[in-house]
Amino acid sequence: MRPLLRAPILENMQELQKAVARFFAEDGLLARNFTEFQPRTGQKLMAQAVSLCIQEGGALVVEAGTGLGKTFAYLVPALLSHQKVIISTASKILQEQLYKHDLPKLKNILSLPISVGLLKGKANYVCLHKLAMLTSQPWLMENVPAEVIREVKQWEKTSYTGDIVELLAKGFDHKIIPSITTTSESCIGKECEFFTDCRAHRARKQALACEVVIINHHLFFADQKLIENAMGELLPKVDFIVFDEAHKLNDIGVQFIGIQCSTLTLTELAKEVEVMCQNVLNGRLMGMVAPVKKLNMDIWEWCHHNLPHKGKYPWSRLAETPSVEQALQEVFKTLADCFTSMSQQLLEHGKGMPDILMLAEKLNHQATSMVRLTLPVSEDWVRWIDWSLETVQFHQSPMDISSFMQTYLLKAQPEKKQSWLFTSATLGHDKDLKWFVQPTGLENNCKILSVPSPFNFQKQATLFLVSHEFANPQEVSDHQAQVAKLAWFVASLLQGRTLVLTTTRKSCKTIGELVSQVASDEFQVLIQGEAADAKLVHQFKKMAKPSILLGTANFWQGIDIPGIPLQAVIIDKLPFPPPEDPRVQAYAHYLKTKGKNAFRDYFLPEATVVLKQGIGRLIRHENDHGLVVVCDKRLAYSNYRHKILQGLPPMLLYASQSMPDLYACIERTVGDWTESVNPE
Repeated sequence: MRPLLRAPILENMQELQKAVARFFAEDGLLARNFTEFQPRTGQKLMAQAVSLCIQEGGALVVEAGTGLGKTFAYLVPALLSHQKVIISTASKILQEQLYKHDLPKLKNILSLPISVGLLKGKANYVCLHKLAMLTSQPWLMENVPAEVIREVKQWEKTSYTGDIVELLAKGFDHKIIPSITTTSESCIGKECEFFTDCRAHRARKQALACEVVIINHHLFFADQKLIENAMGELLPKVDFIVFDEAHKLNDIGVQFIGIQCSTLTLTELAKEVEVMCQNVLNGRLMGMVAPVKKLNMDIWEWCHHNLPHKGKYPWSRLAETPSVEQALQEVFKTLADCFTSMSQQLLEHGKGMPDILMLAEKLNHQATSMVRLTLPVSEDWVRWIDWSLETVQFHQSPMDISSFMQTYLLKAQPEKKQSWLFTSATLGHDKDLKWFVQPTGLENNCKILSVPSPFNFQKQATLFLVSHEFANPQEVSDHQAQVAKLAWFVASLLQGRTLVLTTTRKSCKTIGELVSQVASDEFQVLIQGEAADAKLVHQFKKMAKPSILLGTANFWQGIDIPGIPLQAVIIDKLPFPPPEDPRVQAYAHYLKTKGKNAFRDYFLPEATVVLKQGIGRLIRHENDHGLVVVCDKRLAYSNYRHKILQGLPPMLLYASQSMPDLYACIERTVGDWTESVNPE
């Protein structure tokens, strides 16, 4: 084994770009320590841009095409700079990849004694107080068998981290996790008797001492003022902040900045208070639960009287009848008063009891949410109702995170030259990356770099467009039947290896069932929802049987299936935002008030980016090849088709003239692959 070559310690930041260039050179450290290393112009370009960002400060947005090697392109400058760094990801998978593989590998190559910490939210660690409660208070164990509690306690004694991932790896049921973990809303912090041994506190303390800290976007946005989950202590001390998988930043931020309240939450909270009063306070204060239960029922009755059917409704629907809106807000105000009063009374009667403190924290948090639902919202916020069989949910969230980013992040440390990197494989449909920079508040506040994928899409992938004969997506039954028929045709040619992406769960289920009806016995049809996503993807990759995988939502951007297992992606229709969704309606209206065109400035870019992400599932390596079929003839015939096509990878394009023509061309394409792999 050849000896590792040491990276030099920089005397000043001006040397960083030179050091990074040497690292990625054809005879540099990376090449000498990795026999599989291939110099990539795009990777070096991104690494130099990141180096300059670290040197000068400010924000840099980089769209780094698949296969570029973006992780090393930002990690190398970050490590060589010897600065305090936060890396935030959207997924735990990437967190683990960075923490267990990429960073240790680079630290080894660079021979740098850099400490790395992995920080998760409190709900990811066992709560010693709640675990003790389960043992000392039997009434809390009704949903958790005593044997399971004993096994969990045994695990906790041997686990240094207390990370729930370890427990799940042992085969424990996910359902027990809420019983043994806490959240920021209910944690009592230093008031807890187990605080000095708290696993979450220990993880936070260790992370604060590290030079590189890995977190996720959920944790980053857990509190607007960045004072929870260690962020208040961590951010001011950081020099360089990286958001990888930045395409999910806006969605996650909107979720955490906003508020959610539901009848199910109210029911569970009332039950928790009832149990506490009965078993800890010897029956005292039981009477204060009844009003909450009644108010909860009032919400259900209000829905039955004022909403025609279950579904999602914009708040503006209520504003059309002021008395209807006022009636609901009166319920919210009364609930807020009830929760505030319950919290105060519990604290008075249970002084010094940690269990009471935790419950009082939850009640106060809920009261605050209820009050916010009664206050007027500004034009850049949206409020809506989601009425389902199980619960009624009330939501309130900003249209986007632009105000938050500008207020709390980009302007938070004007005296400190912080550097910010936002990167992902897909961040927009145009050179200005407006899809990303506008909702994140970065427009005119950042430098932008788009680095294309090193893959040869013209040779590796073919995009097929269906002919005018194909049913319109609005003709739901006929369209789904034709998508299923085409998916089965492609899968039968490829012996499986086909991913079908749909825009709704209902379509996914229906098309999957139609494919199952015609598929031969040796095939397996894997439909999202019938098992855990990870299990379905694993089965598909394993190729034990020819497989067709059908999915929606996170399957468009959240799965990675390189190589032979995936050679075709079938997309049912253009992924426009659903116009009936209250959030979509509100955002479209908001854009109109700003003088913008909702279709041009929102619907079209959104559909293009999501389509680009879905197509991106196909080519993950320079040796991959495959085909994409978009079963929506609007991509072939609409007056906006060129705008969408321009935003996609530069694949070989085939617009079919008829359905027989489409089928024949697909068959020829697959035949050409076979001949190239197995020449006579």
